[in-house]
Amino acid sequence: MRRPILIAALWCSAALSAASQAQNQTFYGGCVDAAGNAVAAVEDRSLPGPVNTRVEDGRAVIRYNTAALPGLGERGHLFLFAHECARLNLGMSPTAPRSRDDARRADCWAGDMLRRSGLVPLEGLAALQPIFEPGVADWRLLPGPMRRIDLLSCPRHLSPSLQAPASGQDAWNTCARHCGDTLYACQRRATADACEAAHSRCMSRCDATPPN
Repeated sequence: MRRPILIAALWCSAALSAASQAQNQTFYGGCVDAAGNAVAAVEDRSLPGPVNTRVEDGRAVIRYNTAALPGLGERGHLFLFAHECARLNLGMSPTAPRSRDDARRADCWAGDMLRRSGLVPLEGLAALQPIFEPGVADWRLLPGPMRRIDLLSCPRHLSPSLQAPASGQDAWNTCARHCGDTLYACQRRATADACEAAHSRCMSRCDATPPN
């Protein structure tokens, strides 16, 4: 069975939407790493910041605290959790140094996850940027280096659905998932640059003539 590099169901959006309206809270879960292994998500009110990924008993665990930095709002917290999940899904180690380039890549994949899940619409992604502006957010408590969160400018191969065409969306999504499958398989045998170039060509074909 093929495992797409994108998280197919980071959240069950319909169920979570109803739960959010009924209980005024957000549930986290459904994250997998690059090998398809489930990643535990644990609420931890002792965290000083919104989210932290660590290794516990030899496995990656994402701990989150929705009460930390309430100024981020629900979408800000969702984005940070999705960012941590994206790092693992992209094969980044929880203990690896966090470079600006890696953070940007994970930001783009996180935005893509949120949009595909239906939890954050396109205009909501654009609204995330001012939340994380230096001087507004306390970057000492946020994951990764201080950076500009500009999801709408993500390169297509890093976040393919952010600028997906509105017409024929289902066919385009099917094609994009196929490209994600191919990218995941490629990463096992070729360099990252070669795989991303091949993925970019695949996505270009999706834009032109999505397969049946």
